[in-house]
Amino acid sequence: ILALDAFVYMQALNPVGGPANSTVVISQHLLNTAFKKGKFGYATSMGATLAIITLAFAAIVFLVFWLTGEKKPPKVTTQTTPRYTTDVKAALAALRAADSTHAPVSDTSRPPRVARSSKPSFFTDRTVTIIAHAALIGWVIIICAPLLWVLMSSFKTTQQIFGSPFSLPTSFNFENYVSAWTTASIGTYFVNTVIVVGSALVIVMLLGAMCAYYLARYEFKGSQIIYYLMLAGLTFPIFLAVVPLFMTLKNFGILNTLPGLIVTYVAFALPFTVFFLFAFFKSLPQEVAEAAALDGCGPWRIFFQIMLPMATPGIASVAIFNFLGLWNQFLLPIALNTNAKNYVLSQGMASFASQAGYAVNFGALFAAVVITVLPVLVTYIIFQRQLQGSVSPGLMK
Repeated sequence: ILALDAFVYMQALNPVGGPANSTVVISQHLLNTAFKKGKFGYATSMGATLAIITLAFAAIVFLVFWLTGEKKPPKVTTQTTPRYTTDVKAALAALRAADSTHAPVSDTSRPPRVARSSKPSFFTDRTVTIIAHAALIGWVIIICAPLLWVLMSSFKTTQQIFGSPFSLPTSFNFENYVSAWTTASIGTYFVNTVIVVGSALVIVMLLGAMCAYYLARYEFKGSQIIYYLMLAGLTFPIFLAVVPLFMTLKNFGILNTLPGLIVTYVAFALPFTVFFLFAFFKSLPQEVAEAAALDGCGPWRIFFQIMLPMATPGIASVAIFNFLGLWNQFLLPIALNTNAKNYVLSQGMASFASQAGYAVNFGALFAAVVITVLPVLVTYIIFQRQLQGSVSPGLMK
């Protein structure tokens, strides 16, 4: 699913599509067909076909896991009135008496076993540890080196970046950050992103927690169907729903607006939120809710004052995941929000990078990248212990 939805990387590295569109991926082709060529019917049928293929693939995967999974042992039925009980007890007593009268005899005829000298293996614990640490160090360098280079380049001028790209900045001048915040309108895009992501996060956490709690704690006709429909929303790549979302927002009059993006973000993050919190609410003790009900608490008070605080680790984890995903969202804004005044940071960055080609102020561009990445990085650093401590128990339960 993630491979099908690789739009951001392809759009950044392959916006033109190569000679004769030979390197265009399916998400780019669908968007070009709908919004550049105006063939909404063809793009919708393409998305529906891909949705059926994706759903069939997910069904095959689930079927394979179900067939190859651990089977429950068959129930063994025990006889309530065993036959020949007296005979069995007598036979066991005779065997025990025979064993007690005969001492064990050691077999001296066999030669003593000689321990085989095992050849030293290359893959010892020490070797595996060294290889794992070397791989992790290399991975850290691959991840951190570009970030450090962007941070250093944000304090340089364009001439210094092209002249000596890997040298340290001569001075820590914040003119690039001021220029990016004001001239390139990164400040406006930052405020728009905070409004959209903050509002969507509050709404989706409230609705997702309520939905997951009700599905996990109450059984009613159709509850399983609703839950599996929520899970089905996780199996579809997001670009398959772009054309229907575009027409829906247009008919409601909220296309190219911040409320339209907020509603879309909520719909995008709701299935994952319900799926994640369902396990946490399912694992909470039912006796606490029953005791609160006996004390006179209503359903709303039980949920908000008792059950919701008990699920705080799961709520914090899914809130962080939703924040990271919504903050970095690029496909939905670029398709559903073409008004420059309502751009979010991902759109503003793409517009800033392409507005003047190679004449762009790269120092201000790298400063804008730092401004965009900094909230995500700070959020992860602060809440990484929360993520490590609550994701595994929630998924396992």
